[in-house]
Amino acid sequence: MSASTNPLLRDTFRIPFHEIRAEHVTPGIQAALEEAQAQVDAVARTEEPPTWANTLAPLDEATERLARRITPARHLVSVAETPELRDAYNEVLPEISAFWSRLPLDPALWARVKAFADTDEAAALEGVRARHLEKTLEEFRRAGADLPEESKDRLKELRVELASLQQKFSENVLDATAAYELLISDESRLEGVPEAPKRRYRARAAESDQKGWLLTLDYPSVEPILKYAKDRSLREEIHSAYVGRCRDGELDNRPVIARVLRLRDELAEILGYDNFPDFKLQDRMAGTGARAMDFEEDLTRRTRPYWDRDKRELEAHARALGLDRLRPWDVAFVREKLRKERYDVDDEQLRPYFPLDQGRAGLL
Repeated sequence: MSASTNPLLRDTFRIPFHEIRAEHVTPGIQAALEEAQAQVDAVARTEEPPTWANTLAPLDEATERLARRITPARHLVSVAETPELRDAYNEVLPEISAFWSRLPLDPALWARVKAFADTDEAAALEGVRARHLEKTLEEFRRAGADLPEESKDRLKELRVELASLQQKFSENVLDATAAYELLISDESRLEGVPEAPKRRYRARAAESDQKGWLLTLDYPSVEPILKYAKDRSLREEIHSAYVGRCRDGELDNRPVIARVLRLRDELAEILGYDNFPDFKLQDRMAGTGARAMDFEEDLTRRTRPYWDRDKRELEAHARALGLDRLRPWDVAFVREKLRKERYDVDDEQLRPYFPLDQGRAGLL
């Protein structure tokens, strides 16, 4: 396996997304994992006195290079998934998770990093390098580097299963989104919807050899209906389908969520934390789950009067539009009507002034 035969192994600035195929994923990532593991083993097992050059630098190089090789495949699974690409990525996902879980739990590697931290060279580090060493030591400890061997083994199992469950959650959402279609044969049901999305709906229908306007749960299809469609029953149907994804059937994500929460609690307990939020937030601004909740409650208390004010305005405008009660599928529609009436702002009228080429030129 080489860069000439597998685009995932090319260390080029421009990622060759157009060349990456499902058949490249498993062998390419496996080759990258083997190379990274060999580099990590070389760092951990060297008998030379530990220095920045033979410890942290090659460790960083190995892990950064591996991440660069895995990321394109993961990104394609997120934005351009095919059944073949999904199967290939899922085949190698346990190996990816095992590598990252194993890395901070390697006793020889951890001993090497700690030995370097005790050297005069480490004590003399300044700026970015000093901070990097501090963060590396913290990450190893937070990952369980000082735990007994049986606890390390369980951590590895937990992290591999969590990675699979999180991937399954995303796949269920994607599959539920792709499974829904609503064919509109009466154009009057699309009254109020701008011409640009209506053209997309018609093109989608034509792609599947159907006549009419085909609505899906992709957000570019959902948003124009909720914002502009005068047909309230259509807004309700699309909104209910969109927010109700993965709530039942074979794509039900509720058991997945419950399992993830249980595993996260167990992981936090093994690492010595009261709960998963405390573990996750320890090195962040909130610090603990309790402080994060206090912040949310304080934010709610401070903003609730403004939320109530805005809600009253929307309800009043909904009544002016003939709606007896403001429902979730009415909010975007009423808000858009109120914004146009009060401020004369219409996104669809602005759209022609920002075609793709002009937007890209302005951005770059």
